[in-house]
Amino acid sequence: MFELPWDAIDPFLIRVAIVWSVILLLRKTMPITLALAGIALVVVGGEYDPLYQAFMAYWPHRNPQLSTLIYLCILWPLLILQLLVKNRRSADRVIMAMVLGAVSVTTTLFHSSLITGVMPRWQEEINLESRTLLMLNDQAFLAACQLSQRECDINGDINALPVSKKIREGLKAVEQDTQQTRKKQVVAFSYAELNDIQSKDIAFITFYADQQQRLIVLAKSQAEHVHYTIKQLFYFLASVAHSFWLSLGLFLMVMHRRMLLRARNHSPGAYA
Repeated sequence: MFELPWDAIDPFLIRVAIVWSVILLLRKTMPITLALAGIALVVVGGEYDPLYQAFMAYWPHRNPQLSTLIYLCILWPLLILQLLVKNRRSADRVIMAMVLGAVSVTTTLFHSSLITGVMPRWQEEINLESRTLLMLNDQAFLAACQLSQRECDINGDINALPVSKKIREGLKAVEQDTQQTRKKQVVAFSYAELNDIQSKDIAFITFYADQQQRLIVLAKSQAEHVHYTIKQLFYFLASVAHSFWLSLGLFLMVMHRRMLLRARNHSPGAYA
């Protein structure tokens, strides 16, 4: 994959689509000069987005990309409503509605295939590797953990683990449940507190406990690699798709305008 800041390129393209949609909600046509002005506005505005900033400030544990979803869920139906009214319908609005719909569909497709498809299966493979370590004796267990770049613990203090408070609380809850049920069990789960600015804490965790010992395997570096790779792949695919839809939409608007001008120049009244 060609190394570019895809996680910055795709949000930029989304903001361009949002600005163009707003322009076409306010007027029936969008000349090329106005489209370029919209792009310039996004460039000048940088990453400023009031709704996105609100998510980061007031809901730091929620995915701030929900702001993008809110924009799309508002703008696309508004464009469709414009098309339902005959005197407000225009070719540019039809094209922009199709572009915004394509952006929404491709984003959903990439998210479902990568975030909810590939990533969980990748996590399962890593957790399976962690489970195999549990079958080793204590000395071999710790040696294998170090060799596989995992952080492991045998009957240690959960509060001393190099993880966040939330992960420690989750481990304590699993341990308490194990003690209450008195069953030997292996519990594998993940924890990720992610947003587009930083990855605060990510870990794939495998937990085992019986009456004699408690084993914990933390696959932090593996989890960070999985999340980074999936995130970059998602933004790469989304950037390529969204740049194509926006370019195609602008091309169709320009070509439609040229066809109208050509038809107008060749009409009988043009030579009167």
